[in-house]
Amino acid sequence: NVAISHEEWGSLRYGAMTSRAWSIADYPYGTDIGIADPWASSGAGYGLMTRALRYTSRPFDVLSGDLVLEASYDQGNTDFSIHKPKLIELWAQYRKGDLALDAMLQDSRNGTPMAWGHGPFTGLTPFPADDAKLGGSGQSIAMLMARYDLNSAWQLSGGGRHNRWSGA
Repeated sequence: NVAISHEEWGSLRYGAMTSRAWSIADYPYGTDIGIADPWASSGAGYGLMTRALRYTSRPFDVLSGDLVLEASYDQGNTDFSIHKPKLIELWAQYRKGDLALDAMLQDSRNGTPMAWGHGPFTGLTPFPADDAKLGGSGQSIAMLMARYDLNSAWQLSGGGRHNRWSGA
């Protein structure tokens, strides 16, 4: 992986990296309440971007809290010529005191059709020669998670998720 960052402009990264839709759902949200794998693995999201470009903003001061915005793009296996893979993931995090809100949107076309797994985003199959034999596919998730520390012993947390699949 290669990255460059600047305190005013944010950071730009290229390489293999975990998706926010899987990694943040796993930790801290799922881990804190003992459901890391069931929550992070539920639905249509990919867990690993294999050839991704990611831009993360610097924290912005919004309503006396911090807002961070991020966009990632993964081209997957570039050997596919008909059903070219692509994945876009958007993430926003707002933190103010003991409140944390995370919103994620992951939309992909022509990745390996999978559900309830956090596998890598590559192509429809491991074999680009199968490209002409297949139809396209797509899957996406939209997720919002929130947590608030009531005190040192109690935390209120919750999340909502919508999954979509199409094609294969």
